[in-house]
Amino acid sequence: MSWDDLRFVLALARAGTMTAAAQALGVTHTTVSRRVRAIEEDIGTRVFDQTPDGFVPTPAGRRLVEAAAAIEARVTEVDRAVRGRDERLSGPLRVATVDSFVSWFPEVFFGFAEANPEVALSVATGTRFADLSRRQADVALRLTNSPAEHLFGRKVGQLEYGIYAHRSLAERNQSLQELPWIQWSPDARARLTERWMAANVPNAPIALQVDCTRAFELAISRGLGVQFMPHVFARRTPELVLLEPAPEEFTTDLWLLAHPDLREVARVRAFMSHAAEVMAGLADSLRPPQAGSAISEDVARSARTHLAAQPREL
Repeated sequence: MSWDDLRFVLALARAGTMTAAAQALGVTHTTVSRRVRAIEEDIGTRVFDQTPDGFVPTPAGRRLVEAAAAIEARVTEVDRAVRGRDERLSGPLRVATVDSFVSWFPEVFFGFAEANPEVALSVATGTRFADLSRRQADVALRLTNSPAEHLFGRKVGQLEYGIYAHRSLAERNQSLQELPWIQWSPDARARLTERWMAANVPNAPIALQVDCTRAFELAISRGLGVQFMPHVFARRTPELVLLEPAPEEFTTDLWLLAHPDLREVARVRAFMSHAAEVMAGLADSLRPPQAGSAISEDVARSARTHLAAQPREL
């Protein structure tokens, strides 16, 4: 039995479903099923039990999973050690982030690609954090107030939020409880927003539920509902009105992170330096918009009148 066999067992144990394991491995679900069956036939015992909650390792399967995880850790360690001595400003570079950051901070990604054509930049977006220890990415640009201590990196900004609405909704002169809201789907794991809404606008109508930031932005920009959004987005969308600043607990740091074994890799250093420099130049755009800038004076006045007139639930 080889590592190539064991990685299918490990992926299925972590994912719980054939489809999710296939996505993680970049193969089809039939390939995962076939490889797992072949392993079971080879060792003469079941490796997984299929339950309503997904595939669960049997006792024999758990031993295989533990062995596979140990091998994966060692392979990854060796790979990082080899790559950690790479001083070429060329080769592959995988950066994990969320789709909105590519839209809000394009120079971070596209500017680097233009300036470094020998680096094969790959940008992966998603709602779940890439595991840098397992080499799912080389560098991550992510929101967190508590970056993992075993990673190295730098804080490159801080996102502040507010409750925003399209001008057409702000002019309704309705309370936050009466206005329609855009809601994150459960898969997005927006726990802070969920708790705030449950405590402050529990009966507010839900206009739409989405699971990605880009859909969220488009829905708010079309006037479908209100929601917390970072000020950097509002500055790019002048038809939005700031109804309320978000509580301080919503403020989140923006970090560039990588595994310490890649600290000396030239392309990792170059990307992190480039991204930090770009973000430093964008510092003002992360702050609340001022009257007369991203939000015109008449819209700001309309928002203030709306807030003064509405009942207070907060």
